[in-house]
Amino acid sequence: MSIFVEHLANGLLVRYATSWNIENPSEGADERAIRINTPNGTTDLVKQICVALSIDFERFVAAFPTGLVVYWNAGEVFCRIAGIRTKLIIWPAFRCSTFAATRFGSRKAQPDFEALKRIQYTAIRAPFDIDSNDNSTSNSSSTTNCSCNDAGHATVSQQPSWLIHCVISVLIDEFGKSKGFG
Repeated sequence: MSIFVEHLANGLLVRYATSWNIENPSEGADERAIRINTPNGTTDLVKQICVALSIDFERFVAAFPTGLVVYWNAGEVFCRIAGIRTKLIIWPAFRCSTFAATRFGSRKAQPDFEALKRIQYTAIRAPFDIDSNDNSTSNSSSTTNCSCNDAGHATVSQQPSWLIHCVISVLIDEFGKSKGFG
């Protein structure tokens, strides 16, 4: 599964690196969406990766709910499932204001333990290397430089492949295991 996720991450990065508008991350969200078991079929990239890795495509897509569409935006990844009107957040971005609520760099005497738990859980679920000299997050497949803009929102220069790996892992955990996949 990790090899599949890495191929998916690289495919998305290569296809959309030039058209990704960091100032307006939701722009082009429909174009970047991965569709699985929708009335229009499944995204070609998913099919191509399954063929390249000799994965049984029919068994793979059967592990997901009908009508699953995953949207990849800088700072937020969410999905919609046919029949459910609301978007299901898979990955909410850390904002500078959220991070400042922790003891790291804040004026609070005590840390916000709930925020610390969320950060720790995220770090455990998505292992990556941190280079403290340049505040960048890196992975063998991509590099992400994070900073805060004037509005207090985190800005991300590139969608990291470890994030995509986490999203697919969450989807497999949620939907795939109930159908004997993953």
